Amino acid sequence: MATSSAASLPVALLGLAATALPAEAETTRMAWIGAGWFSWTLTFLLVVVAIVAVGWLITETIEAWKMRQSIEVVEDNVASILGRSRVSLAELPDILRGVNEDVAAVLADVGENAAAGAPAKPGAPPGEQDPLSAAIALLSVTVQRIKQAPASSPIHKLELELRLSHELQATLVALKGISAQPEASRTLADLLRAGQLNHVLTMAPLLGVYFAEEDAVATLRTAYQAAAALIELALADGRIAVVVVPPLSTVVRGASRGIGFEDQRGLRRIPGIRDKVVRAARETPDGDQLIVDCLAPGWRAGTERQRPQIVGFSRADWN
Repeated sequence: MATSSAASLPVALLGLAATALPAEAETTRMAWIGAGWFSWTLTFLLVVVAIVAVGWLITETIEAWKMRQSIEVVEDNVASILGRSRVSLAELPDILRGVNEDVAAVLADVGENAAAGAPAKPGAPPGEQDPLSAAIALLSVTVQRIKQAPASSPIHKLELELRLSHELQATLVALKGISAQPEASRTLADLLRAGQLNHVLTMAPLLGVYFAEEDAVATLRTAYQAAAALIELALADGRIAVVVVPPLSTVVRGASRGIGFEDQRGLRRIPGIRDKVVRAARETPDGDQLIVDCLAPGWRAGTERQRPQIVGFSRADWN
């Protein structure tokens, strides 16, 4: 009996081993299968991330190229207005300051010659070529171009939404009313304080921010920029400096007292503007206030200070 039990023990052990080996092999096989799936999933995710990154880089490159093209169009238009072969927007403030000094020098010569009863110097422009008169001429042409814009153009759509020609006509009436006065710069300051220059001084930054990629709007944007620069040059004769806050800039909430939230121009009705504002609001830090519009410029004149009238983003109004 003992011999029989001893003989059956190896057989039992062999049976257990035979039973255990397939289980261990199955575990190993499942581990390899799991590792394969993990490796394939990781590779797939890396490929997806790479595709997304390449797509983003291509999009950014295209947007940068379009922006550069738009800037070049603006620079070419400014150069044409100033009679130069090439102008960089970074150089424009210095160029306009030089133009203002040249105009002032010419007008001084004209005044001296008139007082002495002598004819004006050859080649000197007549008195109407001061910055204010130049702004009036430029705005008159701009109004005509706006009214003649095709119905399918972005300019026509902006005209319908923002009443550009109506606002410019009101500005022209005010400017023409003071252009013949002996101290036009002082009277121009009164127009600034009364809000009659708000539209022409604030529209260029709005178009530059919200329609920077629209080539069709580039000429209109340039016209507003040039007209505003000429008016600011005329105001500078009275030692008045204009301050305009560009849209989509931010201020610290603690320093944002006096900011309004009423969208008086109805910008949120314009899809292109609405999308940019909502996207910028998502990226604005919690402690900052996003600015969506500047309705009226601020100014500095000696000890006199006036803050710009700005409009802040309100999620309830824009979402």
